[in-house]
Amino acid sequence: MDSVDRQILDLLQQNGRATVLEIAKRVKLSSPAVSERLKRLHKRGYVKRYVALLDEKKLGKQTTAFVHVSIQHPRYFPGFISRVTEIPEVLECYRITGNHSCLLKARVKDSEALELLLNQKIGEIEGVINATSEIVLSTIKEETKLDLRVE
Repeated sequence: MDSVDRQILDLLQQNGRATVLEIAKRVKLSSPAVSERLKRLHKRGYVKRYVALLDEKKLGKQTTAFVHVSIQHPRYFPGFISRVTEIPEVLECYRITGNHSCLLKARVKDSEALELLLNQKIGEIEGVINATSEIVLSTIKEETKLDLRVE
């Protein structure tokens, strides 16, 4: 990957709907050259997928929560992972160090919906011994764009 590839990826992060022609103008290459670079970047897995970023509040998802989950024993992880990835309210799931096994990011309508998520969906998964939540009061920064500068 060279600096032009990084520029192309950076432009895509800013606008995933940018056309090859728009990108070509910005990086000062021909459209066919940019098209080939894009194909190569996709083939090598640098671009996972294209998505639209939605306004969760306008769609009725007013509450963001981080959920710390403790799992009884590592043998329960495959089942936990299988179940938690099927819960639509769970947006992200991380295996973490420290006092808990996993950290989840969830978006729900309100505190009642969060309670249902904790008690009836996450809490009922075999091996889960504890699930505690922290409700987000306000979001200071939420970014999906990676810093592509070479260190």
